Amino acid sequence: MKILSVSQIRQLDAFTIENEAIRSIDLMERASQAFVKAFTQRYPPDQSVYVFCGLGNNGGDGLVVSRLLRQAGYPVQTWIVRHTGQSSPDFQANYQRLQEEIPDNVHDLTAISGFPEISADALIIDALFGSGLSRPLENLPAEVVGRFNQRPARVVALDMPSGLLADQSSEGTAITQAHHTITFQLPKLAFLLPPECSLRRALGSGRHWPQPLVYPTGPQQLPSADPPDYPGFAPKPKQVFA
Repeated sequence: MKILSVSQIRQLDAFTIENEAIRSIDLMERASQAFVKAFTQRYPPDQSVYVFCGLGNNGGDGLVVSRLLRQAGYPVQTWIVRHTGQSSPDFQANYQRLQEEIPDNVHDLTAISGFPEISADALIIDALFGSGLSRPLENLPAEVVGRFNQRPARVVALDMPSGLLADQSSEGTAITQAHHTITFQLPKLAFLLPPECSLRRALGSGRHWPQPLVYPTGPQQLPSADPPDYPGFAPKPKQVFA
């Protein structure tokens, strides 16, 4: 099993973009297509879907997923969690495209009082934050995650449950209690930490191991990076991806 740090995952993304001559926004489209393929195999189109997007690239993935699910016949509503005035370029490009193609699909959430009513048989896609998150959630994002966890609706996390830190313990912080996580490229270390750490709090007992894994096409040589040091955990990083 290949386990990489966040820094190594970023290097892998950059290496793929450079060596496959693919733009980052096209890589986002490809990853989102893989997410949608896995999602539609598990969940039928007769359930309402609420996609909650942050303002970074995980949110950009969520915008693409929302568009693709709508094209596939799912009743989708997209909610942008406006917790800051900044957003990534790929988020902006996909936001504009979604506004142009499905203008009735996008809503802004600027305060928790505006959180929508969601029925128990609906699905929530958590696309707030992915593996790039470097600190615990606070303010509006933490409140939104709290609402996810209070609702009976099933929650599907895109890449990682929001609030789960990929490279360090997230114990005692706000984390989406996802029923199912569909992750990109590789399993994240946080999924495999001992039970008393992040995994049990993030995913809960009896919930699904993140599947499937989306790898770059063709053999890839990952630029070297020092593996992170975790007490009691000694991963063996590998360099070749098939």
